[in-house]
Amino acid sequence: MRRTIILAIALASAWGCDLEAETTKADGGSVSVQSAYSNIVLLNSESTLRREWVAVHDDELPVDLKGTPGVVTEYQSGDYRYKASYSIEVKEPVVAVEVRFILFDIWGETTRALSATDIKDFERGIHALDGTWNLFSANEASEHYASIAYVAAVRTKTGEVYRADSDAVIDAAQEYMSDFTDDLLDEEPPKGND
Repeated sequence: MRRTIILAIALASAWGCDLEAETTKADGGSVSVQSAYSNIVLLNSESTLRREWVAVHDDELPVDLKGTPGVVTEYQSGDYRYKASYSIEVKEPVVAVEVRFILFDIWGETTRALSATDIKDFERGIHALDGTWNLFSANEASEHYASIAYVAAVRTKTGEVYRADSDAVIDAAQEYMSDFTDDLLDEEPPKGND
């Protein structure tokens, strides 16, 4: 089956056809940053700016994101954090899934790529997941604006490993940062100053 897919992609490319992944967009909510335990707004309280969430859906993978998930920022236990709650749709049994989020600040620059890898048995169906990551500064929390979510890699129960179509992800990222290239897909987090 995998060879058939690869052959179909190669033939479509040779004939000049584009097999593009679908991209969806959603409102990611206010850029204000609240305490996780109260409604107290700590950052960006006077802004009406709304976050943007983008998801890249690749039908060639045995797992897809449901809807258009994205990343928010919150303050909890004395630290700022990134948080994402999302669901995946599993089309065939898999044993590992990696979902990535590429983050952009309000200036259209990438800040980092977040990765959530779940190594467990997933049967067919919808599965709810979430991830949290530490932030390095209040400035980074304040300036977080957009995220692009995609399924980066999948390992099936039969041992096949599938990887995302990086071209589709790069195309989506170039909407925010025109000179975005594949070397930024795995960019290391920036070092904080405070």
